[in-house]
Amino acid sequence: MRPPTRRARTLALSAALLAVVLSGCGLLPVPAPVPDHPLRPLPGAPLSAPVDTMLAQPAWLPDGWIYYLSDPDDMERVGHLHRTRYWRSRPGAEPQQLTLPDLAGCRLTRYDQFDRLPDGRLGAQRQCLTEDVHDDWYDQVAIDPETMRVDKLARTGRWPLNSITWAPSLDHGYAAYYDEFCPGLLRVIPAGTARFPDPVDFDGVAWPISETYFDESEAACKRNGSTRQPQLLADGVTLLLLASPGAAGRQGSARENQRWFLYRWQPGAGAPVRVAGPFGRGLDPVVSYAATPDGRYAVVCDSNGVADRFLRVDLHSGETVLLAEGHGNQMSVSPDGRQVVVAAYPYLGSAREPVLASIYRMELRLIDLGLAS
Repeated sequence: MRPPTRRARTLALSAALLAVVLSGCGLLPVPAPVPDHPLRPLPGAPLSAPVDTMLAQPAWLPDGWIYYLSDPDDMERVGHLHRTRYWRSRPGAEPQQLTLPDLAGCRLTRYDQFDRLPDGRLGAQRQCLTEDVHDDWYDQVAIDPETMRVDKLARTGRWPLNSITWAPSLDHGYAAYYDEFCPGLLRVIPAGTARFPDPVDFDGVAWPISETYFDESEAACKRNGSTRQPQLLADGVTLLLLASPGAAGRQGSARENQRWFLYRWQPGAGAPVRVAGPFGRGLDPVVSYAATPDGRYAVVCDSNGVADRFLRVDLHSGETVLLAEGHGNQMSVSPDGRQVVVAAYPYLGSAREPVLASIYRMELRLIDLGLAS
């Protein structure tokens, strides 16, 4: 059994949805040498959603509904976890609270990591909370949006995964793990998780991108770069991911200060190709993205040290277009690829004196991607 060192601390942090929100794109601004200017809420049409609550992980399904998590200020705790609430919203309709089934023998059953599966169902990570945190376990599931039936796709063990993405056959996929300063990628199969067998070369810097999941030593962390947020495109073969080759050879916060790049890769068929970047800067270089269903574009949320910029990136040419500036969290592109929904929060004040109104006053906003019909 691996010693519960860095990953145990990461597990404790990820036990709260607040960690999910803080892992969004640029929640905590840092000083930056830029001219002062007013900070405004993220533009775009607001969507009816619960009020006075944190919102996270929207997933826009083909049925027209956007599924997401929420935690109000008075969230109920069960043991070391909280009882997350599940909702769905759509334009022109009132939000609906959802009930997802509990597992027999679990003190609490919790779902997170919402995403759109290739077959149109809702993908999620399910956690079984037991009486002892060391006996908790996770699996990856598919949820029918009409009946709320849950089908297991993979049993992935004691540690939570992030950004799980599945091939159209749903018999394999990829996922990220966040191991404090040493994030990396894994393969996911029905039996569980598996490592990428060979080092992967990112612009001349190669490292085994799964190593720090299986080897928690500081030496393994230091010699590797960082990778996260895989997303399979519609062909089921091409993988998008974020990587930071500059993290290799560095330790601690020095790893976090490195820039991120968006890459396109077909595992087993050569090295990843850089598409766009660099993204992220300063002490909060957090970047997230979501690809359009046709695989032509990605919407990148890039923290520039003052606000979050939402950029449309052409995945073939690398051309980048600014869509909006504001403050947001996770996002999901509509099934038709014309809009993106963002879990947004109000940042007010000015660039030199930013003020977060409240993480419990989040809202969903729709941003148009500006693509011709």
